[in-house]
Formats: sequence, C-alpha cells, structure tokens
Amino acid sequence: MKRSIFAPLMWLSLTIILVSAVVMSCVHTVLINRYILSSKTNTLLESAERISALTEALSGNYSQQLENFYILNLDLVAQSSQSHIIITDVKGTVVNFSTKARRFLSNQNISIKEFSDVLSGQNVYKIGPFNDMFGQNMFTVAVPVEIGGKVYGAVFVNSPVPDMYRDKYTLFTMLAVSISASSLAAFILSYIMSKN
Repeated sequence: MKRSIFAPLMWLSLTIILVSAVVMSCVHTVLINRYILSSKTNTLLESAERISALTEALSGNYSQQLENFYILNLDLVAQSSQSHIIITDVKGTVVNFSTKARRFLSNQNISIKEFSDVLSGQNVYKIGPFNDMFGQNMFTVAVPVEIGGKVYGAVFVNSPVPDMYRDKYTLFTMLAVSISASSLAAFILSYIMSKN
C-alpha cells in the first residue's frame, strides 16, 4: 500500500517542482530583460541630456575655458556610461565627439535619417548598427540640442549591445543557480514527506 501511494506522490511532487521552476524561469527572464533595457535606457538618456545641456551652454557663452570643461565632461560621461558620444548639427555634420569615438569616425558627416524624429525635438532609441561605424550592434539614444526652442543638432550616445547584455548573463546565472538549488531542496523535502 505504501509503495503504491509513494510513487504517485513523488511524480506529483516532481511535476509541481518542474512546472514551478519553468514558470519562475520564464517570468524572471522577462523581468530581467525589461530591467536591463530600462536601466541602460535611463543611463544613456541621462548622459545624452547632460551633454545636450552642456552643448547649449557652450553655444550661448563660448570661451576657451568653457570648451575645455565641455570636452572633459564629454569624456567623463562617455567613460561612466561606457559609451561613444557624437554631437552633430541638423545636417549630420559632426560637431564634437568623445575621445573613444574618434577612431570610429572616418569622415565628418554621418547619416541621421534613421533618427529624423530627433530633429523635431523627440528622443529616439534604437538597437542596431549605427552608420556601420562600430562594426557591431549598438544601443543608441539620440537627444536633440535645442537653443531658444529651435533644434540645432543632436547628441548620439552609443553603447555596444554585448556590453549591455553582459549584466543580463550574470543575472541569468544567479537565477539558474537559485532555481536549481530551491528545486533540489523541494525535491528532497517531497521525497522525505512522501516516504513518511
């Protein structure tokens, strides 16, 4: 009698554990993807808006000292956000850029057709190649540079997609370990309870 009850109880417990693990994995995968994308978007958007504000300030009150401060901030923001920053006018002519982006600029003009909405004052987000410049997919945030309510250019902050998803793989590894450990513990407890 005990044997006939033990086997169905174990199968039931095992099924519940496996279904729970799969559901937890799916839910957490979606949440992790959303978190990583949202976090990176906010970081790049803050960086782009800061550079846009500094660009506006520099154009209004130009001085060599302010330009030096601007270039220093450009590189600091690029380093802290792990990105390449490029500033253009409305025609796509490169006006300024971070030091990290210098080696990728083959000429002083880039195509901004894919980011045309930025010229009407909107922020634009895109994942994919950026002018075939970087040789890999980039997560790009484009923010307008507005002076007196008129758009004079755009700030492009580009972050490599592999860098963006490095944190995701770390979180996935931690998730896999925790789900495996909890499933094993649940299985052992189910085995003991079913046997008793």
